[in-house]
Amino acid sequence: MLILYFLGFGAVPAALALYYRLTIPETPRYTFDVARDIEKGKEDVAAYMRGKAGGVVDDADRVRGIASSVALKIPKASWHDFFSFYSKWKNGKVLLGTAGSWFLLDVAFYGLGLNSSTVLTAINYGTGPNVYVILYNLAAGNCILVCAGAIPGYWTTVALVDTIGRKPIQLISFIILTILFIVWGFAFNSLSGGASLALYVLVQFFFNFGKNFPNS
Repeated sequence: MLILYFLGFGAVPAALALYYRLTIPETPRYTFDVARDIEKGKEDVAAYMRGKAGGVVDDADRVRGIASSVALKIPKASWHDFFSFYSKWKNGKVLLGTAGSWFLLDVAFYGLGLNSSTVLTAINYGTGPNVYVILYNLAAGNCILVCAGAIPGYWTTVALVDTIGRKPIQLISFIILTILFIVWGFAFNSLSGGASLALYVLVQFFFNFGKNFPNS
């Protein structure tokens, strides 16, 4: 029953996100650059500057705007543009560094789930006399781990992001996570349950201290 409650609760943010995704107006950049509706994009910019959701365009003005965009022959993005831009090292290294760091982070983040059973067993939340108790303990144990590491890490970032800055927090998070995973990897077989739990909580903390923080 607890699992069903958690599944139902998890659907609430998704439903809200879906509602706003279907009702929120497109950005002026999308309207201008993708939809090629110059007049609507211009009116949207003016409306946003006034604090409103979107602008209203007369149909005649929209037709003239579309005609002018055709006359201007605005180029569309292409794979050739992509490769010609990122083939330059000064541009490619930014893409490689960003995508590569997030790739390695995701490998570690999702791979960490393989060790969750070990950590939950260390706090007596990984077993039970029957399947229902086991599922209950797993759900409760995961909640404990999230509350112990992930949530404090997130709110620590909220408190410090404007003081320390986003880039230093990113660097701190990456460096400390690297150290923690090196320690955990080389000493995995000799660590006690309590030590694994401590490392797990610290890793969850620093995953959310910078890395998984929105708009980091």
